[in-house]
Amino acid sequence: MSTEGLEKYLPNTTQIPNSLLDTEMEKMKDTELRVVLIVARKTLGWLLDFETGRRKKEDWIAKSQLMKFSGRSNKALANALKKCIDNDWIEARDKNGGLLDTPEKRRGLGQGGKIFYRLGKKFLPSAEECKKETANQEGDKKYPAKSTHYKTKYIQKKESSSEKYKGMPEEAMKKYKQGFKPSYDNLEMRWSKRDWWVLPAEGGQWKEFGGSAEDIDWK
Repeated sequence: MSTEGLEKYLPNTTQIPNSLLDTEMEKMKDTELRVVLIVARKTLGWLLDFETGRRKKEDWIAKSQLMKFSGRSNKALANALKKCIDNDWIEARDKNGGLLDTPEKRRGLGQGGKIFYRLGKKFLPSAEECKKETANQEGDKKYPAKSTHYKTKYIQKKESSSEKYKGMPEEAMKKYKQGFKPSYDNLEMRWSKRDWWVLPAEGGQWKEFGGSAEDIDWK
């Protein structure tokens, strides 16, 4: 079976660590797996920067959202969250970045307190590993190709600062220099590869803008 063009059938996808599927999933109960998948969707499912491939690291997820997306009760989620955190599958932090690694700390935020979740050490590389990988990439002067689901081409290297705004209309460039930011239908926009791109509200891959200059709002 040919896989040519397969990327066209996978728009708006979420990156899932191989270790979750290969080694950790068998250790999880159903609700625990659902919690980890929700956290992955709310973080890695959001592409923040197309050019660097940077994705959201953490996200505030209310208990009501966890209940809605998992289909599980408050009690079941409380037990699953404890197990997920104890096993380093996910992390919970307060708005200041403080680690909420016990049920008491999480309850201590009180009603309305925001808890920010991210994938845990079992799935995300440490800061030291990230620095090492970055150093290796810089030393080799190589950049991994980033596949897209809205174009058939592959980007083989990061755009230089001179290339980044290449081809941008003069009026748009003036607005950029004045500090205005482009948006369409209240969604952020970026200029890349001589075209405008819209950042979907649900996260995932950028979408090529099909409108005209008059449709862009500058704020």
